[in-house]
Amino acid sequence: MPQAAPGSGPGSGRAGVPRRRRWRALLAVGLGLAGAGLAAEFGLRFLLFSATARDLGLGWRARHAGLYTPREAGEEYWKLRARLAGEEAARPSRWFDERFGWLRAGIDPATLAHEDEGELRGRRPVLLFGDSYAECVGGDYWGARLEQDELGARYRLLNYGVGGYGIGQILLLLEATLERFADQDPVVVVGILVDDDLDRGDLGLRGHPKPRFVVRDGALELLPIEQRDAQSYLAAHPLEIRSFAWRWLLFGSGLVPRSAALRWIGEEDHVDRKNELGRLLLTRLRDGLEARGHLAFVWLFHARRSLEAPELGWQETFLRGALGELGLPWVSSRPVLRAFLEESGRPIDELFLDSGPGVNHYTPQANEVVFEALRAGLEGRLEGGPIRQAR
Repeated sequence: MPQAAPGSGPGSGRAGVPRRRRWRALLAVGLGLAGAGLAAEFGLRFLLFSATARDLGLGWRARHAGLYTPREAGEEYWKLRARLAGEEAARPSRWFDERFGWLRAGIDPATLAHEDEGELRGRRPVLLFGDSYAECVGGDYWGARLEQDELGARYRLLNYGVGGYGIGQILLLLEATLERFADQDPVVVVGILVDDDLDRGDLGLRGHPKPRFVVRDGALELLPIEQRDAQSYLAAHPLEIRSFAWRWLLFGSGLVPRSAALRWIGEEDHVDRKNELGRLLLTRLRDGLEARGHLAFVWLFHARRSLEAPELGWQETFLRGALGELGLPWVSSRPVLRAFLEESGRPIDELFLDSGPGVNHYTPQANEVVFEALRAGLEGRLEGGPIRQAR
């Protein structure tokens, strides 16, 4: 009896054809998805970085760094901002300073003398360090308000706040400045913006290159500035983003929980990393103040995000715990601002500027409320008790 040819048995042809069709369909789907992914990637890169797209007014909604990398990711966010800014990022800060990254008007870059030192007239200097919330966008409200207060007969505030500073830069400027006032028994006030200043300590670029501290073997190590402008920094430290389409899916689409997206890009430990750095910086601050014997306290500022949050975020939870453990006393803007909102029934919108150079900073009304925290500090009504005096 003749044998059937291979593959010619009953049903074999019918079974083989559908199987081959399924594989072809899967291959076609795979190739289609790969092609769509490549098209999306190249199309997005064209919108983000092409001069032609900019000239045609295309893609401006897509050119926001937060759609592709979160602030929690640190430098990647600011490097992408610099890349998107193009030639604008090739100019150094007009106040470039190789020690601190930048300074501002009113602080002599050579001697760190403050323009208002002549107004002391025998009064005890109050040296305020911090970022733009301490600087007080639109003018030094804190100094002017203290002059109007009865405490102004005893104290004169010299504002060393500099916009954009993180906790590391604040510490560097403070350490460099205190010797100038060593024989005048200053009160040292360290302003910390709860929302951002711990995050900024982890950066080597924030608009402009800046020095930063890192933790090596449990100790602080200062990395000085190597570049004067953001584009040069970007050339030395290129972006690590490989796919902007994938990053948009993670952070721009709203489809992926933020915790999962951070985990997938390897940033799930950013809180622990920043807390470790912050604790060492605060310890160095405490030790330096105690060694000099200065009366000092920390002034916690709150932007809108931390003020309206129903519970304390990781930043303030860490700060309150670390300040208490280190014996660094503090005052906070949160209770006075929350009390004002509850007692007055006014909307939170009235506390923050919604446009202009000081957008998202305190309004004059908010400044008046927050001044009460500074008054409490100068009157000794502090949380955590006064810092120990050096013997």
